[in-house]
Amino acid sequence: MPGVSADRLTAARLPALEADALPAFLSLASTARSPVAKRRAWSRKELRERARDAEIRRLVEDLTCTANPTGHVGELRRAVEERLDRAHHDDLLRVLEQRMPYAAQNIVLERLPQSVRSDDAAHDLLRRLLAVDFQMTPAPEEKLLGPLHARRTAGMTCWFFRWLVQPRAAAHAEAVARFLGGLASDQGETARLVLEELQVDASHDRIPELPAVAWLAVVRGLYERRGASPSTAAPGF
Repeated sequence: MPGVSADRLTAARLPALEADALPAFLSLASTARSPVAKRRAWSRKELRERARDAEIRRLVEDLTCTANPTGHVGELRRAVEERLDRAHHDDLLRVLEQRMPYAAQNIVLERLPQSVRSDDAAHDLLRRLLAVDFQMTPAPEEKLLGPLHARRTAGMTCWFFRWLVQPRAAAHAEAVARFLGGLASDQGETARLVLEELQVDASHDRIPELPAVAWLAVVRGLYERRGASPSTAAPGF
């Protein structure tokens, strides 16, 4: 639109974007103590026939189309959801690595839990997410969306902790401790929001049950960050 800055356009879109960035399923009650749903294991043929790059690109294009609220895409959305329901969790992660609207990402995210067909798959997914610090989706190009994206990243991380991390934290204790310790020593906004959602602002029954080494890493990280801050002592002391 001539004469209107991109920032002003983005600001006008923020209320609608916030609903997409912070969907209701991220706040659903925890099912972390439940085992992985018993589903048919992947066959060797299915494991070999993973999505090709061209198929991932087509999925991203179709997902982006389905996220358009003005489009008539009912049939396309159903077809896309059927393809996602059959996808391996690794292919879902590959889709999420691509730049898409939040509404499109949410369609994929909601299917991640059901894509985990065994406990081995759950451990594999957890290792992959820890390797990227749970930041599997690219940040938006608009700088004005930075704070909203930080809140979304925090909400997504806590969502993963509830259903994926907590039941398997003992087996990945050192990696989880490194992740939390890194958050505690990080002075960035996203790290602060993740820790607040995990422990400070969470209700008592939703604080994750993690190995002691993980919470010890948080304490050490906070202590180290405090030690690195400029002294607040009064002059003369």
